[in-house]
Amino acid sequence: MSIGDTVDEKEVNLLIDRTDVSRSISEKIVKVAAKLRYDYKTGDLPYGPSVGDLANWAKLIVDGSTPQAAGDETIVAMTSDDHEIQDEVRKIINSIDWEVEKPAESDQKSLIVKAIEKALLSIGKPDLLKAKERLLQDYKRTFADCYEEPEFLNRILKDIYGNSYTTIVDSIKKNLQDITPTKEVNNFLQVIAR
Repeated sequence: MSIGDTVDEKEVNLLIDRTDVSRSISEKIVKVAAKLRYDYKTGDLPYGPSVGDLANWAKLIVDGSTPQAAGDETIVAMTSDDHEIQDEVRKIINSIDWEVEKPAESDQKSLIVKAIEKALLSIGKPDLLKAKERLLQDYKRTFADCYEEPEFLNRILKDIYGNSYTTIVDSIKKNLQDITPTKEVNNFLQVIAR
């Protein structure tokens, strides 16, 4: 495993194989992990991330989350409940230049995933996780899949929230109001509102 300044190419390749994350992102994730593991070994952190933790982080990025948001949900949460320690982990994650990997404004799928996540996070992180889990368990789908198959998101929101699902749909619409709608985005919005 990668520790300190040593980035193990095998670990980078393992993440790519397990998650289909890009090489660039995989290298950056492993670089963060190496620093965190070093800090763990020196006693500065209570936990060093496992390869499985890194794979979970990478999967969320592949599904459309930003590296920082995905890191917050996985690595930061796993390291400690202490807010000061979590802030230290965030600093390490934010010390990496993730800029290259941000999606272009024209990437409608990524924008939709972010809009869904933001709408559910506004209710609470457990709601976001519950919706992700249900999509995966019930339909073997992710938020990214809902761009082409919005009916699955519609079903999950109705199952979880009943008639109040329209509040989340309105929030998703609001989160997408600043983008130039394409035929696909309009279709997505129409289907989830049914």
